[in-house]
Amino acid sequence: MEALKDYLVSRGRLIDRAIDGQLPQATAEPQVVHHCMRYSVEGGKRLRPILALAVAEMIGCATSKMLPTCVALELIHTHSLILDDMPCMDNDDYRRGRPASHKLFGEGIALLAADALLNLAIAILGSNHRMAGIAPETALEIIREVGEAVGTGGVIGGQAADLSFSEAEAGSALLERIHLGKTANLFRLSARAAALVAEASSGQMEAVTTYADRLGLAFQIADDLLDRLGPESPSRGRAREEPSYAASFGVEKARSLAREATERAVVALSIFGGEAETLRLLAAHNLDRAWKSR
Repeated sequence: MEALKDYLVSRGRLIDRAIDGQLPQATAEPQVVHHCMRYSVEGGKRLRPILALAVAEMIGCATSKMLPTCVALELIHTHSLILDDMPCMDNDDYRRGRPASHKLFGEGIALLAADALLNLAIAILGSNHRMAGIAPETALEIIREVGEAVGTGGVIGGQAADLSFSEAEAGSALLERIHLGKTANLFRLSARAAALVAEASSGQMEAVTTYADRLGLAFQIADDLLDRLGPESPSRGRAREEPSYAASFGVEKARSLAREATERAVVALSIFGGEAETLRLLAAHNLDRAWKSR
């Protein structure tokens, strides 16, 4: 796993520099919105853009060609986190160990920053043909994928199901619908956007889509376990029930489901050889999180 750790650190730094170059300076007007945008993006693990880089590199695409898309993916993810934390949604006061954006800047500015991040992401993707030499039709296809991923068939649909969640009615199908919508859809978007940039074959696209869907589900289950078994977090204690595999099915069943999702993710990579090793290690690393939660 040491190789994966080095990969995550090096690619994370690369993405951080690219993000910094695309975000408006905090000193530019409207300063408070730009400050909130930068604050909200800080501190992330950059897992979704790193996944995109790993998929593109596996297929043979240059890292530099993927960076604008990677920046957009992280901005879209941050947009979803700001909205997810709002009092009218999941009502979380903390994100990444510090006050959520709406707690520090107020709900109005946080909403404006979220919208600004999504709009900036679309603008970057719309400029992909100029910044990264991507065919205009490919850039348009990625933008279409973004619309589907964050729409009612993706993040918004998952959040809507989350808001109406009742543990008394929880079943594996409902939980999977919520987590595929809220979490796995952005993993899926990241993998598919990378495959489009890398000019993947239809078989390669199908493989990385399945991998990302299952990895995203396993990631959320591991997060559920860490929330339930890890140290007390100031972001817990919401007024309403939170959709969770660990809470609904118990720790051992949740771990079993995480293992099953991970195995399906890895099997999907069987059409690739050694070039998929980073993605296999990433799936194994995530599964370890489910067992380290004690």
